[in-house]
Amino acid sequence: MFYKILFTLTIVTYVVLSSCTKGEAELKVSTNQLDFGSDEVEKEFIIENSGKENGLFESGVEQLKYKIMRPNDVNWISINPAFGTCDDEKDIITVTINRDSIRVGLYNQEIYIFSNGGDKAISVITTQEALPVPTNPSPIDNSTNQKLSLNLTWDCSKAYSFDLFFGTQNPPTVKYLENSKSNNYYVRNLEAGKTYYWQVIANYAKVINGDTVSYYWKQVPGKVWRFTTINWTNLYPELQDKLPNFRDKYFNRNKDLTVLILGDSYISRQRHTTYWPEELHPKLPPQMQSQNLAYYIWATLVKNKPKYDRFDSDFVFKEYGDFLTYEQNEAWDECWINNMFNGYVGTRDDGSITRFSISENAYIEFSWDLSKYEKCNFIYRSDTLAEDNVLVTVSGGSGQIKIEGDIEAHNYRFSMYEQNSRNYGWGNSIYLKRLKFQRVSNMGVVKVRLSKGSNSKRLLYWGIEKYNGYTIFVINIARGSHNFYRPPNNLDRFIENDLFGRHPDLIILEQCINNTPRSSWEYAYDFVWGDRPGFDNPNSLKKRSNNWQDFEVFTYLPHWPNSYFVDGKINEKYMSDWNKTKELFLEKNDVPFIDMANVFIEEARNKGWNYGEATVGSGVTGNTFTSDNLHPNDTGTLIYRRHILPVLNFIASE
Repeated sequence: MFYKILFTLTIVTYVVLSSCTKGEAELKVSTNQLDFGSDEVEKEFIIENSGKENGLFESGVEQLKYKIMRPNDVNWISINPAFGTCDDEKDIITVTINRDSIRVGLYNQEIYIFSNGGDKAISVITTQEALPVPTNPSPIDNSTNQKLSLNLTWDCSKAYSFDLFFGTQNPPTVKYLENSKSNNYYVRNLEAGKTYYWQVIANYAKVINGDTVSYYWKQVPGKVWRFTTINWTNLYPELQDKLPNFRDKYFNRNKDLTVLILGDSYISRQRHTTYWPEELHPKLPPQMQSQNLAYYIWATLVKNKPKYDRFDSDFVFKEYGDFLTYEQNEAWDECWINNMFNGYVGTRDDGSITRFSISENAYIEFSWDLSKYEKCNFIYRSDTLAEDNVLVTVSGGSGQIKIEGDIEAHNYRFSMYEQNSRNYGWGNSIYLKRLKFQRVSNMGVVKVRLSKGSNSKRLLYWGIEKYNGYTIFVINIARGSHNFYRPPNNLDRFIENDLFGRHPDLIILEQCINNTPRSSWEYAYDFVWGDRPGFDNPNSLKKRSNNWQDFEVFTYLPHWPNSYFVDGKINEKYMSDWNKTKELFLEKNDVPFIDMANVFIEEARNKGWNYGEATVGSGVTGNTFTSDNLHPNDTGTLIYRRHILPVLNFIASE
């Protein structure tokens, strides 16, 4: 609707001229109309003294004196200057309008110029439009089952630019776009089953004489829209009824549970990713420092976190003897590549940190308040140079604590020695073992001492963990590409000590695709099921699990390395072998799996990249998916987390 304002103006004219004779001033203006449209706020016109009738100023013509007025009730028009004089010069008059005080509609007012050279009127025209609000969102408001990466779009054609707020809070508070000319934004790596809120602010510019002078003259907020991402059961419906035994153990716990992470260097090496959030758990046992995906798996499954005390915790440990702090050592498995590089390359900065002594009769002692914690586990490392006869003594409460298995703790002996995982090379097993203590009765504080003999063998430890009730141990035993049972280079000791010897309840298996002596599908067949025609493997996961009764397996097929992308496509041999692997899992239908290779292809496509561009190395914190063309970096592990953790979170949720 348009509005026309009528007003009455009383005018007192100083001089009324019917004509102009030589020597008299004459008013001349450059226009009789200023049309501001709906956007402009400032325009100019010119006043001059034309003098003679021919319109040319000549010497001796009287000076022009003028005054400019607007109606008293029209306060949205401003004039500068409002009065003045001129001889042969031209005066520039600026007219400004302020639409903030007028309603929607069409406005046509007049300003008047009174002078000793005549009078003039100039029409001032403007339109106050209702500024458009952002509309037509995609995904549509309140939509569900949205992808974990998607493009947000909206319409608002007359806006100069946009601000975008996005997040899981309502209203969203995190600004993703500011003064952006684009009406779309691509969000990536969202969480499954989450509701996200987003709001677009339309910015309208202030225009003066055709030039934009302010981007935020007016801001019009759009509605807060929302959408919900697909939940994991819809994302992977085939997994919904899997892992029933582990889920039953999880919610009807009558013992501590053990979850093992098994894979190759994709998940075993810390140096390709940053650490977990420092403010959450700055000092966790070493198995959590192997790679940050492992940490997030632990954080998802372990709801009630134990109390951890590392060797450097204040007032916890007493040491006797000369102790050293090592991050890497030639006897430890994560340094297996020393033969290749003539040096010991550990997992990276504190990744496998361990305290040890070779002093004769060295010992470690710690205190345990039985009134606060039911259980206390001593966390240590085993290796080929370790003490094989460690003595446990208890003071201040003899008979009040026991070793798991109902064994008296005082005067208990155990071995830290461990043979190499194979007959040659590559050190011992992964670097974490537990000696598990339980209280018998609540009798105050006891002191536990662990001593070595009068020899040069190693006494090694990391610290202790304390908790009540039952907990879950998440242990990353991934070793690298020399990982599994692969004839003829068997890792029998690794299989027995670190895999089956830990009595797992669940194995999270990264289905290796690199460095396998046979094709991936044959390797998967032999290691997971062990019943491939013509080849029987008694150490397969299914056979050692008692047909999935003792433990279950959840696996994921990882991304392809950059080297698989050749001549603009994935190498046909690898693609064919990978398809056979997936077909095998589908055919067996007893091990739930996620095809992360396909997820990575889709993520690359969403970024507008081919697979080669997406997996080129960009360092630990780069924006591609790998640090070095092969191993996932922070961006890559984030993609893994968005798909793997919702499955585990479902297991851990009633």
